[in-house]
This record gives sequence, structure tokens and C-alpha cells, in this order.
Amino acid sequence: MTLARTRLALALLLCTAPALADSAAAEVLFREGKKLLAAGDVAGACAKLAESNRLESSSGTLINLADCHQRQGKTASAWGEFLTAARVAKSQGQQQRSDEAKKRASELEASLSYVIIKVPERVPELKVERDGELVEGPSFGTKLPVDPGRHALSASAPGHKPWTKSFELKPNGDVQELVIPKLEADASAPVAHAPSASAAATGAVEAPPPPPPRKKAPVLGYVVGGAGVVLTGVGAVVGLSAMSKYKAADDACPSHKGCAPSVGDDYSSAKSQANIANIAIGLGVVGVAVGAYLVVSSRRDEAAVVVAPAVGPGSAGASVGGRF
Repeated sequence: MTLARTRLALALLLCTAPALADSAAAEVLFREGKKLLAAGDVAGACAKLAESNRLESSSGTLINLADCHQRQGKTASAWGEFLTAARVAKSQGQQQRSDEAKKRASELEASLSYVIIKVPERVPELKVERDGELVEGPSFGTKLPVDPGRHALSASAPGHKPWTKSFELKPNGDVQELVIPKLEADASAPVAHAPSASAAATGAVEAPPPPPPRKKAPVLGYVVGGAGVVLTGVGAVVGLSAMSKYKAADDACPSHKGCAPSVGDDYSSAKSQANIANIAIGLGVVGVAVGAYLVVSSRRDEAAVVVAPAVGPGSAGASVGGRF
């Protein structure tokens, strides 16, 4: 029972810590992206917003990223992001934001450019890539929106010579049909050799490499304890952000009644960040305790210490007990 509870605490910490850290990083990147966009640095803003959306996707981030990509002339990317933002906003009950994203996508659709990839004769294990991204078979023959600009199309298959083609897609409605020819057989391609007769007769096989040595418990303990310290720091940062956001909203609308929608959003965001901060700090304490337990138990196998998380609404902590 002791081991099971310890594993539960460790798993909870390791699973939750990255998500909370990603959420905090996504918020910082989003703010920096908005500042860069306002300053006219479109390329820098798009990079920040894209990374923010990768860490934690949201309808607001997607709309800003789509707007940024539209300014870059990446119409296909922007169109897809507006549509995704509309779906996410609708699922969250934000109908006004969903309608706005749909409207932006509809306005952009007329300027999209397209590519049609055709493969009349396919060879076994054919792999087609556009700009390094795999194009699956169901996409062949379909009119697909692609960002304007220079692109590379390639095709390859085992035992065949690779094929490549560069093309430039123009903005505002350009449509290009690209046909991949049947790949030529490559006589110089290496052929896999069958095992020798002696090896087949004796059934000899190459011995697998030995498994890597297991990490000692102290190392794992230091890692988990360090993660707990980091998580506690993240919780503190998020908590300070929540306090700042709540104070700004409270100054803007002290009565908490009839407030502007943006103020209501700030109150809601501050509350969510406060909950995240409480849980992060609590789980950070769990991480430090679990790390200490792992280090101590590796040196005193006779000791059995139990460290388990205690998580409640808006708070988190740890319970410690054991037998010696």
C-alpha cells in the first residue's frame, strides 16, 4: 500500500507539472506576441503566437495567430485557424467570438490559392511530401488550400529513384495541378541480404545489447524534488499574475455589477489563475516531499515512509506517514 500511494503522488506530480508550466509559458508568449504585432513586427509576433498556441491552444490565441498569418500573406493557414477558433469558441459558449471568427474565415476564403496533387501510377510504399510534410493518399486529387509562395513537392519509395519538383503558388485564387510520375526503378539501390547458410542452420542470432543500467533512487529523488521546487516557483508567478489581474479588474469595476465584458473576462481569468497557483504550489510541496522520500529510502531500505497528495477545491498539499 505504501508503494502504491507513493507512485500515485509521483505520477500526479509529473503529469500535472508540465501542463501548469506550459500554461504559464503560453500566457507570457501570447502577451509578447500581441506587443510585437502592435509594434509592427509581424514575423516575430507570429512566431510567439504560434508557440503559445502549441503549448496551450485557445480560441483567442488562434484568432490572433490567424490575423497575424493573414498579414503575412499565409491565407490558407489563417483560414484554417479562423475556422478552428470558431469551433473552439462555440464549444466554450462564446458565440460572439465564434461568429466573428467565422466571418473572418468567410471573407478570406475568396482569396485562397490551391494545389491539386495527382498520382496516376503508384509504386509500393510511395511517400509524398510537400515542404517536408507528409501528404497522405486520401488527399491525392483533392483541391487543397496552400499558402502562396515557393514550395517543394517530393516523392520516394524503396528501390526507386526519388522525384522532386519546386513550384511557386501565387496569391488570390491561383490553382496548380501537380502530377507525380511513376517513379523509376533504381538498380543501384541496396538489397537486404538473407542470413548466411551457416547462421540459418545453427539458428544463431545476434545477441541483443544489454539493457541500460537503472537509475539509482537518489538521482530520481533529486529530479522529482527539483521539479517540485520549479512547480512551486511557477505557482508563485501565476499567483502574482492573478492578483495583478484581479486588482486591475476591481479598479475598473469595483461594484462587480454591470461590468464591461472585458472586465468580466479579467475576473474569470484571475480566478482560474489563482486556482492554478494554489494547486501548483501544493503539488510543488508534494514534489519536494516525494523527492526527499526517494533519497532517504534509497539509503535506509528498512524505512517505509508514505507521502501522498491531498488535493481539494482550489488547494493542494501532502500527507506524510510511515512505519519504521
